[in-house]
Amino acid sequence: MLLAVGNDSSSTGTTTLLEYDPNTDFYINASADPNVSPFVAVTVPADFANANSPPYYLRFVDLPDGQILIGGYLNSHLWLYTPDSVSSPPWQPVITGVTDTHQADPKWSAAYVYTLTGLSLNGGSEGATFGDDAQMATNYPIVALTDVNGHVHYAHTFNWSGTGVQSSAVETTSFSSDVGPGTYLVTVSANGVVSAPVLFVKSDNSTDNSDSVTYNADTGDVLVSAGGVNSSYPALLLSRIIVEGGTKRDALTVTVPEGSGLMVPLDFDGEFDQAHPNDSNTLDVEYHGDVTSATASGFVLDGEPITYRNVQSLTVGVNGGSFAAAADVGSLAAVTINDYGTVTFPRGFNQDLAVLNVYAGAVAVMPSDNSTADQYSLTLNGVAGSPSAASLTIAATGRLDVGNNRVLVKYGSPSADPMSTIYQEIQTATTPVHGRGRLPVPSAPSARPPRHLRRTRPSAMLTRRTGGA
Repeated sequence: MLLAVGNDSSSTGTTTLLEYDPNTDFYINASADPNVSPFVAVTVPADFANANSPPYYLRFVDLPDGQILIGGYLNSHLWLYTPDSVSSPPWQPVITGVTDTHQADPKWSAAYVYTLTGLSLNGGSEGATFGDDAQMATNYPIVALTDVNGHVHYAHTFNWSGTGVQSSAVETTSFSSDVGPGTYLVTVSANGVVSAPVLFVKSDNSTDNSDSVTYNADTGDVLVSAGGVNSSYPALLLSRIIVEGGTKRDALTVTVPEGSGLMVPLDFDGEFDQAHPNDSNTLDVEYHGDVTSATASGFVLDGEPITYRNVQSLTVGVNGGSFAAAADVGSLAAVTINDYGTVTFPRGFNQDLAVLNVYAGAVAVMPSDNSTADQYSLTLNGVAGSPSAASLTIAATGRLDVGNNRVLVKYGSPSADPMSTIYQEIQTATTPVHGRGRLPVPSAPSARPPRHLRRTRPSAMLTRRTGGA
């Protein structure tokens, strides 16, 4: 806190600037030394000391970078006060989300509008004041974007959800900027208190995008490749990574090497464009570690969340770790397990997968339970006209633990005649299916099913395979 004080009320009085530190105030902090004043005089330049301006002739304004602009009421002088350090008070803003509305700013046609969501966007006070004579309020969010070259772009903020201070509610603000596709550090400030930066990847709307985020445990950095530009940021600097897809196809690869951990939470929005409904957005997560709580909207990797929206195909590569799937993992399409990793599909998992590859690892499909022996626990789905799109690979050292359940491998896609789909089924009692190589892929379905599939009951469409793949 900065105060201007004086002992003369005349127009020729002098002013002293004092810094107030509540941590050294004995009446607030009982461990502070009662003999040490919490007020410390600020060393001022000569022109300020000679200005002969009493306190009530000065005006303070909090700037978004933590500095304070000081102006004289009776002269044209301006001074900048820069604190030795900037603390992180309880009302420091926090960014929890940034989304592209894909709408142009009605007052600035070159700029596009985004929505920022967070906490304490208005700070803990109104900023600066001098009684009822002057109000220099800054209790509103100011958004800045720093590009890979270090250039800072301040945005126009509007549509604040509120202006109340010290609020614990989730708040939002719109902001507009004319920055193009690229990687940016986004911060929001109120009263000069700046949030921790969020790494924001803005994808190109005019083309398909293929981006990557790699966590490097050796250097402690996050490596980003977006739009053909590579950049690196210290993980400790970031509070979150947000990848905002464009309106066409978006592919994001996230790599978490062994010993790294996620380090920074990540959000990926593949976007969805009504004009391109068939565009498929993909997310490929290759990791060492343990995934828990995998759901249709995200999962937790080593204690940090990965969330995703508008993703049509999720691929998971489990390298020496584990993946615990929920009953519905939404867009989960392919799973590969390496280095003795494990994947667990729970009871009631009835989702279709395209690919399941097991290398030097084990997959627990579903706990053994005689009461559900006839329930299919996992289905690998091919694509119509492309039966090889469905594959189940079990390497020589891999193992598929089925228990009393069954795995159905389905090639092709049912048409008007459901008998045109070719099925293969693995069923075991308690013996795991060990690696025998990839299951043979049958030829494309013919108009009439093979003789052994011509049955009157739909359930008889299956050929049983017991004990091997």
